[in-house]
Amino acid sequence: MSEPDSVGYYEFPVQNNPLGQAVEVSLTGDSGREVVPGKIVRDDLVDPLITMIELKDGFVVLGDEKDDFRRPLQGPWVGSPAEVRFGDDTSKVIVMGGEIVRNDAEEPLRTIIKLGGWFVLGSECMYRAV
Repeated sequence: MSEPDSVGYYEFPVQNNPLGQAVEVSLTGDSGREVVPGKIVRDDLVDPLITMIELKDGFVVLGDEKDDFRRPLQGPWVGSPAEVRFGDDTSKVIVMGGEIVRNDAEEPLRTIIKLGGWFVLGSECMYRAV
């Protein structure tokens, strides 16, 4: 678990107004294409400019994945509690409330962690499943 260069903030990025807004996500699977409802749970107005959409089953997709997304096989950490740290300041550890909601075992190899009301990529922080 190394610290990526992109981690540089200690505050969650300012959010756009459509948080909670309903959107549709197109999923592609073995049985064909299906459009499923979701809601916007993150929409950054400033860097890193990430949009995330939570589906009814709790799975989270990024805004650039919402069209013809094929759900990747998930790793063993989905549903696990997580400790999360931002930057190199150990006083910024968030111990309670972190949960790994996505842990791709195949491409695109993304991990997403829910921290109370926010969602962060594994690449934006240092984390460990506990």
